[in-house]
Amino acid sequence: MASLLASLALCLGGCAGQPLQESGRDSREWQQTDLYFAIGRVGDSAAGDTVWRRFIATEVIPRFPAGFTIVPAIGTWRAGDSASPPELDSRVLVILHPPSHEADIRIDAIRSAWRAITGAESVLRADHPARVSF
Repeated sequence: MASLLASLALCLGGCAGQPLQESGRDSREWQQTDLYFAIGRVGDSAAGDTVWRRFIATEVIPRFPAGFTIVPAIGTWRAGDSASPPELDSRVLVILHPPSHEADIRIDAIRSAWRAITGAESVLRADHPARVSF
């Protein structure tokens, strides 16, 4: 029984490294980077939308011209000892890219630009491995 389990584990381990086949094309091991931006308080973000659109045009598109996704969201952020965090009109910028030092530099430049433009305390970054196929 132990040898059967060991053989099965070896077989499955070998299968895990195989590329995913979809429509006859191999998938690629990429990275998904999600950036979380607070635009303004919910119900009071008209000026924030204008700043956001300009920011996308001047800071994001030039750095990732191949594309990205923007997901509207509502988030909260409690800075310091504030009693209750406000609901914030937010955007999640999703960038799928091959992992590289150059991509990291461009992503961090986007975060720095938003903080400089808005005075935001932070832009949350979350990275995940992603298998993509086009």
